[in-house]
Amino acid sequence: MPFKQLSTLQSLRLDLRKVDAYLERQGHNTGFYYVTRDTRDSGVGLRARSIYANGEDPATGSAAGCTAAWMVRYGIAKPEQTVHIQQGVEMKRPSQLFVRASREDEKVMNVRVGGHAVEIMEGEVSL
Repeated sequence: MPFKQLSTLQSLRLDLRKVDAYLERQGHNTGFYYVTRDTRDSGVGLRARSIYANGEDPATGSAAGCTAAWMVRYGIAKPEQTVHIQQGVEMKRPSQLFVRASREDEKVMNVRVGGHAVEIMEGEVSL
């Protein structure tokens, strides 16, 4: 969901119980990805937040990829233009995502996502 102002993105507070109840009714295990083009930094194309029922994600590559496709589809970004998305700032885990997508006629394709995030945990599970 796009916001016009960075201050709206920064001050966003959701009732996570209501979010959980809404998502449960939808039958999906998903969340909400909020973006704004108001970044206050010419080197950053979008600021983002990904909020779901159990919390917030500092670097959501899958949502960033969908956002790249959306930007190219609607002319917000040009095909093959790399867009810098900054996420995780509000939770003090800033992540830098870089996305781009191709376009052939009306078809958006070849969506790519990369970047840098703060690793907080690593583990291995054996069953």
